[in-house]
Amino acid sequence: MNINIEKIKQFYVVFSDIDNFKKINDQYGHDAGDKVLTTVSNILKRELRQDDIAARFGGEEFLIILNDMTKDKLNDEKAYNIIEKIRRKIESSYIVYQGNKIKVSMTFGMVSSGGYKDVRKMIKEADEKMYIGKRSGKNKVVFDSYMVKDDIENIGNSCEMKSRECNNIETDVNE
Repeated sequence: MNINIEKIKQFYVVFSDIDNFKKINDQYGHDAGDKVLTTVSNILKRELRQDDIAARFGGEEFLIILNDMTKDKLNDEKAYNIIEKIRRKIESSYIVYQGNKIKVSMTFGMVSSGGYKDVRKMIKEADEKMYIGKRSGKNKVVFDSYMVKDDIENIGNSCEMKSRECNNIETDVNE
């Protein structure tokens, strides 16, 4: 991927992971896991805007690109609200598999293109933020401007939240 992102308007990279997916596969089987993937994919298709992109990145991970190609200027608040709305839709969904009602949730890490020159670095940073969300309780959107202090304290940090203050939080999540 050799894209000069300095020439592109504002956009956001979102890395996401279905919470407890391995447990779903282990407990109910891979057919149930496939139904969960389909449910999440359908929600992403319905809720993302026409110019946004979502792709399965591997396993239970999805990569989302929110583009600023519409006339209603995408900014941090609008981008966060799009992903938070998707998170809530997924959280309120479930699948029924062999008589079992399986709840679904997803954790998202999100970065803005401002200050980045390499899409791979954006993806890596969004992935790291997603793991911060996993480690601090799952089922949330982690985006610098919108993280709450409790999330930071839950992973052993006590910094006050201002934009970009907690970029160097180390995480180690085995999932």
